[in-house]
Amino acid sequence: MPSKLDALMGSFPRPYREELWMSVWERYRAMMRLHHGLSCKIFGSRIASLLGSVADLHEIVHFMPPGYCMTADDLLKGHTLYPCYVPFVSPRVRQQLEKLRHGRAAFSSLFIGRRNTIAMPEFLRYCPTCVKEDRESLGETYWQRLPQVPGVEVCPKHEVWFENSLVPRTGGHEFITAESAIPTAIPRPLKLYTLGRDSRVAVAKDVQWLLQHGSVAAHFTYSEKYRFLMAERGWGTYRKRLTWHPFWSAFSQMHPISWLRSLEGHGKPLSTGRGIRALLSAHERALPPVFHLLLIHFLGLTVEEFLLAPDRPDWFGTSPWPCLNPVAPHVNHRAVVQHEVRTRRQDGRPIGTFLCGCGFSYSRVGPDWGPLAAYQYDRVEAYGLYWEWVLRKGWQDRRVSRQELATRLGISSVTLWQEARRLGLLPLSRSSRKPGRQLQQGRGSVTERERRRTQWEQLAQRHRRTMSQERRCRRLYAWLFRWDQAWLETKRRTTRARGFTRTWAPRLDWAIRDRQLAAAITKTGIQIKGEQGIPQWISTHRLVTASGHGRWIVLNLGRLPKTRQAIQSAVESREAFRVRRETWRIQHGALAKGVSVGNPTNPRSGELFQRIHGEAVRDGQQGLFGAEGGGW
Repeated sequence: MPSKLDALMGSFPRPYREELWMSVWERYRAMMRLHHGLSCKIFGSRIASLLGSVADLHEIVHFMPPGYCMTADDLLKGHTLYPCYVPFVSPRVRQQLEKLRHGRAAFSSLFIGRRNTIAMPEFLRYCPTCVKEDRESLGETYWQRLPQVPGVEVCPKHEVWFENSLVPRTGGHEFITAESAIPTAIPRPLKLYTLGRDSRVAVAKDVQWLLQHGSVAAHFTYSEKYRFLMAERGWGTYRKRLTWHPFWSAFSQMHPISWLRSLEGHGKPLSTGRGIRALLSAHERALPPVFHLLLIHFLGLTVEEFLLAPDRPDWFGTSPWPCLNPVAPHVNHRAVVQHEVRTRRQDGRPIGTFLCGCGFSYSRVGPDWGPLAAYQYDRVEAYGLYWEWVLRKGWQDRRVSRQELATRLGISSVTLWQEARRLGLLPLSRSSRKPGRQLQQGRGSVTERERRRTQWEQLAQRHRRTMSQERRCRRLYAWLFRWDQAWLETKRRTTRARGFTRTWAPRLDWAIRDRQLAAAITKTGIQIKGEQGIPQWISTHRLVTASGHGRWIVLNLGRLPKTRQAIQSAVESREAFRVRRETWRIQHGALAKGVSVGNPTNPRSGELFQRIHGEAVRDGQQGLFGAEGGGW
């Protein structure tokens, strides 16, 4: 005979799609007209409390009628906020979640988030358009999961704002049914110019995907994956160093700071960047899903792409890789299956080494910029037996030139000679040896060598050479060093025997240059004093500039004692300049003519025009107005 509890639970309603478990329980209590006190008397205080919360779903399902359509795992994934949090928890918390799924522990704080990091809604929320559609199709509405997730503010389906109800968020088993609590409201559409519109919609869509696709538990450390993605996009290095200031500037432009302030809780983890920096640290903390979704959206990914991507990025694509042996029959065919990845010491970039069955091994610095990067390599680690066999065969073939053989093998001429020397091929044929320096002595006729010797000696003896002459001199020296090294060495020995370094390019004699510059300074001082017109003060700057050798004197004054003495003798003091100026004024009758030579302390302020008296100015203006013909 069924018990009273079985009879009551036999009419337990079936949950709607995306309905919170608390909403199902409240709909059942409203249908059975059970207030909280009566439900405690019938089910017991503990069981009644369990039916209104998510502490132990296995014990809740135990009271359901036989053949009930939902299991504890279905209730956890489909009617709680568990799927929204589980992908971003640490391994330690993931173990607690597994205990929760098997009914051995309670972790209800995971469903409401951490109050010190995210702003929690004070009331249950709803979408007015979704409520209208539910009432038209189902005859009633219910509390959905998506509006209750902290940080989600808009409906991704209709792009309207969520509205607050009058039902407090706290209370658990004291909820009110959505049908009796939600009034008919006019939806407020999300404007195109709303601050952070794209970010709000993207976060809402990602949360909706998390809720609908169950608990996609990530099997990787998300901080490492974030750092790899940041390095790929240029916001960090492959040694896990982050360029924080440029990154945070770009992050703030995509997600406005004012919107981040409205989402965060105590401590301001979003607007200050501490929350985002905590996601990238090695010590993983339990942070709300919105923090992860903001960073994922900034990286240009959706949460589906982020979670379903491989744990570690494929720097060099997937196996097999192409063989790049230029002489192999399977060149550019994907025949390489063995590879290893190491880290470059200087910058932490990955280096992939690929080994083919023919023995050809090459390496490439990653990550690959695209699919075509697989057909390139930065270094050949080993050429292999087949490649060496082709080299031996081509080396002995007199019909194939060395340049043609190098082109066929995919190497340069220098590398060809190096590999031939390594394989011991040079002693096999005297005619095939690389021409030595002894065989190069006879290039060019005697007349050509004499002509180049003469040209080089003439250019080398010049103290000043133009750019074209300098290039010509270097080309001649290189030719003589290669084809006439014996004469060049004799020239060097002769130069050393004479006791100086270079006869064709002697060093500068500063004593002679000092005498020349001192004479130029003395001559310049005499010229300035003998100039016609208003006297000019002979200052150090005027004297050195007028001499035309200012660059030599200013930069090398310490090496020029006679020049320095000549400057001190030629420079004129202020008193001497006043005397010379007054003498010139008296001699030219400047005082009688009304000409001013200027301020004694500033000789440039002299007036070069004759003074005009005020009476003459007035008489001239009256003459203009009174002139015949109307004047002005």
